Amino acid sequence: MDRATSGKITIDHKDISSLKEKELIRYRREDIGFIFQFYNLVQNLTAKENVELATQICKKPLNPVTILKKVGLEHRMNNFPSQLSGGEQQRVAIARAIAKNPKLLLCDEPTRSIRL
Repeated sequence: MDRATSGKITIDHKDISSLKEKELIRYRREDIGFIFQFYNLVQNLTAKENVELATQICKKPLNPVTILKKVGLEHRMNNFPSQLSGGEQQRVAIARAIAKNPKLLLCDEPTRSIRL
């Protein structure tokens, strides 16, 4: 999220520390999935809509319904975050990041044992 203040960051043979602001935004949008410690779910969107939101900004997204099923939330897709347990909210955040089909997944804190 932050820019490097010194040194060089190379990912997939690309020096991302030298990217201009718009290039860096595009790189984050298309190549990186983020899972935040506090999930950052949109409270007035359902679990499915939260995942769909992320898929609208990338080139080759995965199917939101398929990913939600893989994290065990097929029966909770139409629930809002306030209707989900903390673990279910965490799985929505994981599904949202994975649905972007990123090259790199960055997690604020390690997740518990969730099998995909």
